[in-house]
Amino acid sequence: MKKIMLSMFCIFLLVGCSTKQENITIKKNNNQETVDLKVGFGLHHIEDGYSFDGNDVDINYDYEVVGRDANFGLMIFINGIPQMIKHEDKESLVYIFKGKKDTNKTEHVSMPNTGSKGDHLYMHAFLIADYEIVDSLKQLTNKQHMMACGTTFIDIHQDTANNPIDLNNNYDLIDYTSDLLKHDEEGYFDNNLLIQFPNNLEGNFKKNKPITIKMSGISDNYILWVLEDLKPVSSYHIELPKNKSAVLSYKPGNKTKNVKAIAIPLSSNLPEESTSLVVK
Repeated sequence: MKKIMLSMFCIFLLVGCSTKQENITIKKNNNQETVDLKVGFGLHHIEDGYSFDGNDVDINYDYEVVGRDANFGLMIFINGIPQMIKHEDKESLVYIFKGKKDTNKTEHVSMPNTGSKGDHLYMHAFLIADYEIVDSLKQLTNKQHMMACGTTFIDIHQDTANNPIDLNNNYDLIDYTSDLLKHDEEGYFDNNLLIQFPNNLEGNFKKNKPITIKMSGISDNYILWVLEDLKPVSSYHIELPKNKSAVLSYKPGNKTKNVKAIAIPLSSNLPEESTSLVVK
């Protein structure tokens, strides 16, 4: 079977991060070639943060693309809540744009906010690379595919129009299984949050069948978002104790092509690995 080899990692930016990713195999059309995609991404004002005084907040970020063109999807979370992003009079929870190869640009987006006057809330931004071919990434675990470069904060100086979300608490806590205990021999879970689909080990799920989502790692309070076709559709508030895994069952929609899980910590500590994916 013909394959494309993709190597992707974050390039260091003054406002971003540097992360080296492993090679992965993806299947797209019937072409065969080797392409290296290098992507840099970072928010401005990481140390200084942002503030909300009643008007939309401009979020500036840099991105750099080397090797080939790629489509991207940008998501911004405040206190674990995805924000409606405004760009050129359009609004969406995922801002989609095309990055031309060998470019380095600074862009900005505006957005409303979540919170009440006096709140000091953490902000996390995620950049999804190769947005247009997610339904073909059979081997992808999204450590390679989604970059979460930088954690910052926003101070709320005026009440916002809070839109409450329904947080599901229907999950179970179980002890680490033998594979996780072996995985943690070198302190892996000191820095990482591992999200798995244990009944979909090959990265695929079947129509009308529930999938199991399992998260293990850094003890913290999280909001776990399930994305169908890269749109956030369901959320869970998970209090994850040390040396425990949270396990839940989720049934995607009949027409869903891919399911992604993203865990947003309610503290400032964003784990190095905190997303995963399965496809139909």
